Formats: sequence, structure tokens, C-alpha cells
Amino acid sequence: MDYLSKIIGRSGIVLLATFAAVFGVSAEELPNEEKAKIVENVYRKLYSALGTKDIAPIFEFNTSRARQIAYMSSDRDGKALIGFESKAFDVCAKFGDRRDDAIALLLGHEISHHTMKHHWGEEFRSAYSIEGLEAEMRNIDKASAKKYEAQADERGGILCYMAGYTTKGIGEQLLKELYDAYELKESDKYPSLEERILIARTQDSLVQNYIKVFETANYALLIEEYALAIDCYENILSHDFKSREIFNNIGVAYFLQGAKLADKDDLKYVYPVELDLESKLSSRGTKGMGDDVKALFEKARDYFETAIGFDKDYGTAYLNLACSYSVLQDYRKARFYVEEVGVIAQNDQITINNAQLLRAIIEDLDPAGDKKMAKKKFEELNKKGHALAQVNFGIFEGEDLSDISAPKVPISWMNEGSKEYKRQDYPQTEKLDGMGDYRIANLVMDIPDDREQQLSVGRFRKLTIGNLDHSRVLVTTDNDGKYLLFHSTQKGYSGALKQGIKLGNTLDQMLKAYGSPNSVVSTRQGMVLCYPRERLMVLVDANNILQQFVVYKKNLD
Repeated sequence: MDYLSKIIGRSGIVLLATFAAVFGVSAEELPNEEKAKIVENVYRKLYSALGTKDIAPIFEFNTSRARQIAYMSSDRDGKALIGFESKAFDVCAKFGDRRDDAIALLLGHEISHHTMKHHWGEEFRSAYSIEGLEAEMRNIDKASAKKYEAQADERGGILCYMAGYTTKGIGEQLLKELYDAYELKESDKYPSLEERILIARTQDSLVQNYIKVFETANYALLIEEYALAIDCYENILSHDFKSREIFNNIGVAYFLQGAKLADKDDLKYVYPVELDLESKLSSRGTKGMGDDVKALFEKARDYFETAIGFDKDYGTAYLNLACSYSVLQDYRKARFYVEEVGVIAQNDQITINNAQLLRAIIEDLDPAGDKKMAKKKFEELNKKGHALAQVNFGIFEGEDLSDISAPKVPISWMNEGSKEYKRQDYPQTEKLDGMGDYRIANLVMDIPDDREQQLSVGRFRKLTIGNLDHSRVLVTTDNDGKYLLFHSTQKGYSGALKQGIKLGNTLDQMLKAYGSPNSVVSTRQGMVLCYPRERLMVLVDANNILQQFVVYKKNLD
């Protein structure tokens, strides 16, 4: 295994198996206690991703009746409550490995009713099924009920995506299974099955659009188009959907903007808010820590604090917040949040190591810091093969940044055979689905009308989406004709890059074919290799397997 695989790739993968799959037990035979744990775990993940400082409603797993599927109500003391029925679990279990997606869709729907303050009558109450609620719907007509259901489907779908669940295409079949299992009757007050299916289809399409805006923002962030990334994230926020990930990513965008402008006297080290080992070393600005640059780090700090406000157990935001305080020279608070990372992220060794690296940086930068501790931590992480620690230890030892990032000598993460991975001389721009000439007008014309969409992402920018068989094109354009295009592989893509690399190949095979990337960005799912010369990004999972290619073109300058 190559050196990069050892030091950056996440070790191991979490394999999730249901109780039934392991022991050969049907869903109906699962103990109710086990069902309740599974559903409550999904509920907690959804509420964690919601983006609210409010206390989560009480969770109830109901085994005494089967008529409301999932519901929002209140307990005897008037406190908000969200429930889920055992029979609904059995229906969701029919979806096999998409069971939790189905559970998330139902729970996300009810959580959205709660956060949007929907209620059918005078009592604080709703349900995925209207059965048993007829008497409480005195103050609502069918049109209003359809509106509420549409809003809950849309908000719930986005919430599921943010929590890591994939609900695309599952809503229609789930509705049919539920109406059949519960023998639900038609109601003059509530949408029929056909109407609910139409609502589900429509809102599923809207959710997929939000996801595409989010993906565009993430891609823009990776290639340092921070303003565009922030515009896209804020477009999602403008639709009144907030999540810890969005606030954290906006904070990262502001932090990286500041890092790009600050000179090396103000930003001595490479901070573990990112794993970009070259661009921040070779592209230092000359403005220094003026008020405008300082303001960027202060904005980053504020967004990280907001992300933490939504999820007290979000270790990534604590780490990034500590980085911000360190740059702003508030070392007392920086130390505090580093310590919090150690408590919160105990099961995430990558985050823990990055926190230790940051502690070393803080101890060196703080005039009252412990230089011996800094050196010890740098050395310990260096021995573990931590890439950023190796670079920062060189800085600690007095190496010049310009020497580290000498032209045409990318920082090598490989072992002694690094010459094996030196850059090859090959055509620059990569192709996906045979498209290499990304002239915007021609590209849009080549995409059939029924596969093209247009969305607004702000007053002065639109997003055009082209859905091809096994790839997707995302093009942002503004009123001045400037554009940024991303072409990404989708499920089923089987094509190869110019050097013969395919999805499913290993990280080591990619490095042997293309050499060291200009930068590597760490994600919670793995990492992204960035090759600006080839206009190529490669998404790699926790097992160091290539999962997605993204090529891009821009004329934003």
C-alpha cells in the first residue's frame, strides 16, 4: 500500500447490518425493543442534521395501536412528541437495505410538520396517516392539507439527504405499501393515495434540485471558487432549510478565503481545517492580516459557532472553530475547543489527530505556549505518517515555505518510490461521456430538452442541469456571461479517463497513472484529489476506492 493510502485514507469501513440480516429473523419477529432502537437511531440522526437549537421532541415507539404510521403529537404535559408505529417498521423493512431510508422518509416528514408548526386542528397533532384524526381536522380544508403535506415532503427529503439517507424514488412505492398494509380509506379532508403519490413525486424532484445546488457549492469550494460556493449554500438557507453541514461549509469557505489572502507572517502554518498540502503553501497573498482578511476569519468563526449551536456533538465544527481562534490569536479559546474535540470525536481518529496537530501549532504560536509540547506532538504525528504534521513540522524546524513548494515539485506523500509517481506529460483536459469540448452553447444544445433543467441560485446567477445517462452536467452562469461548469459521473458510469483509470480502481492505481494531486481535501466520507491541470477532481471513499470523477471548466476570471 502506498504512503498516501496509509496516512490519509480512513482505516476500515463501518459495515451496517440489521438484526434480521445477521440472525435470519423476519422483521415481524424482531423484538419491539430492537425495532425501537433502530427507529430512534434514525430519528436522532435526522434531528441532529436538522439545524435547530430547539430541544428535540420526545420520541415514542408505539406498539399498542397501528393506525397513524408516524405522527406528531404532544404528551400529557403538553410537550412535543414524535411517534412511530411497530407496524410501520414492518412495512419499511420490506425495502431491504433501504429500510432505514424508508424510516427516515416517514420521520423526516413528521419532524418537518413539527418545525414548520403544522397542525390539523386546535390540538398540536398530525400524522402521516389521517386515520384517527378526522375529528381534529375541523379547521382545515383539503387544499390546505395538500399544501402541508407538500411542504413536509420537501423539507423532510432535504433533511434525509443532510442526515445521509437516500430517499430518491422511494416515496411512491412506500405510500402504496402503507396504504395497503393499513387499509387506509379515502377522506374528504385528506389527499387521496393518487394525490399523495403526485405530491411525493413533485417534492422528490424539488429535493433533488436542492441536492444539485448543494453539490455545486461543494465542487466550487474544492476548486477555490469561494464566492460561488457561498452563494449556493446561502440559496439553500434562503429556502428556510438550515443544517450544521451548510453552516460549517460556509465557515470553511470564509476561512480558506482568508488563508488565501493572508501572508506567511500572519499564517505561519497549514491548518487542519483542510488537507490542502500545496495551494496554501505556494499561493500566499501579500495583503497581510488587514481588517478585510481578519473579517473573513471572524465570519468563519461565527459560522462554525452556529454549526455547533445546531449540534453539540459535531466534532468537525469544533476543530474548525479552534483553527479560527488560533488564527485570530485567541489561544485560550483555541485550546478549549481543541480539548472539546478530544471529548466529542473519540471514535474519529482522523479528527483526533488533526486536533493534536492544531494543539502543537497553538503551543508554538502562543508567546506563552509550551514549545517542548509542540515539538513532541509534531514528532509523534510525524511518526504516524500524518501528512500535514510532516509539512508543519518542517515549518516548525525552520524550513522555508518556498523550498517546500518549489515549482514543479509537488509535496510528495509517497514513500521512497516517489519518482514512480512523478507527473506524466499527457493532454490536460479530461473527458466524461465523450464530452471534452465544453462550449456552453453547444453543450446545452446536445442535452435533450426533457433532460435539462434551470434553477435560480440568486438574483444574478442561474444553474442549468443536464441529466445524461450516467453523468450529470451542472453549469452556473451570471448576467455577465461568466460560467463555471462541473461534469460529474453518476451511478453506472463505466468509462475510463485518458490514462485508463476507472471508477472502482484503487487510490494507488490513480497515483501511479496521474502522480501527486495538487491538493487533497478531507471529507467526512473520505477525500477528494484535485488535479487542476487536468481540470479533474476524484472522489475517494474510506477504503481508498475511486467513487466519482468530476471535470470542470470556467471563465470566471
